[in-house]
Amino acid sequence: MSKTAIMSTSSTEIPLRRLSLNRYTPSIFSTTSTLPPSYASSIASTTQSLIPSSTAPFNPTTILQIQSTGKAMISLPLSTNELCIPIFACDKDGQTERPKYLSIRPSRKSGSCFLVDAKDESQTAIARTTYRFGPGRPPVVRIGKDADSFVESDENDVVLEANADADKKTGSKSSITQAGYSEGICGAPAATQGKADAEEFPLTSKNLISRTIQFASPRHGTFEWRYCSRKEKASFPSTSSSVSSAPNNLLVLEKVFKNEDGKESGRVRVAQFIRGEETRTPGSKGSSAGNGGRLEICLTGTGEKGEGEILIDEVTVVVTVIVMLKKEIDRLRGAQIAVLSAGASGGS
Repeated sequence: MSKTAIMSTSSTEIPLRRLSLNRYTPSIFSTTSTLPPSYASSIASTTQSLIPSSTAPFNPTTILQIQSTGKAMISLPLSTNELCIPIFACDKDGQTERPKYLSIRPSRKSGSCFLVDAKDESQTAIARTTYRFGPGRPPVVRIGKDADSFVESDENDVVLEANADADKKTGSKSSITQAGYSEGICGAPAATQGKADAEEFPLTSKNLISRTIQFASPRHGTFEWRYCSRKEKASFPSTSSSVSSAPNNLLVLEKVFKNEDGKESGRVRVAQFIRGEETRTPGSKGSSAGNGGRLEICLTGTGEKGEGEILIDEVTVVVTVIVMLKKEIDRLRGAQIAVLSAGASGGS
């Protein structure tokens, strides 16, 4: 990819020249299409053995390296200055080539971001995440190619509020309001169909104090991102093909299957985000929040007849794990603000 393809915009300069890749060497690993195909919803077969994902063998079909320094624990409670997070394709040995995706923030003050194909000089969004200020307003992910220019989150708030006011007058709900103000994911998933068959869904916390994030993809079903326990991390190497040592931090994405009564009947691990000495982004530490690491994805499962079932698409995994990194930074900033406030009040 030429340098002009990387530095094609002035407002969102892509600082790839500053990346330290001393731990990652080039490879000839080939990449495939970046857009998720229009799969029908994947349904677990009644005879499929849904053993706990922590003990089930995990064989990734895709390995990516997310390169982000995140936010240091000892720092001021400000937003990070990383406007672009490159995501590299890896082979089974962890070797990387040029970036496959780029996650871009329009400005430092914006929490919203969009994902582009790194080879696309026009930087057309193939997915985007909208963050909105205030409690009870979870981030909303939009999966699908969109040639429109990116809209800041504050502007989206104005649009959402205007739609909500119009809905009160007409007694109806607009599609964007349904997607932005869904109450949880246990019922019917909130989604809207836009250009190019795009889908939207919110990412909600499991409860007020939990770091677990849930979302319901209209195309693929219900999923949860969760942090693994010490016991799971200790037994981790047996489930990974590209990492040999136990990680300091392990995030897993599980597909949740439910029976006819709506109760959970089993889980299957579809992705895991690994951060340790071998995999974390150079320049970051184990105590850093939102730092990068190795992302392993299993896109297909085994059906009743041994045929591959589509569990999830690659773009959805990438976009949602970046949301998890963003939430880590937000939690750290909240803690830093609390410490500074306590110090200021104690000294007065």
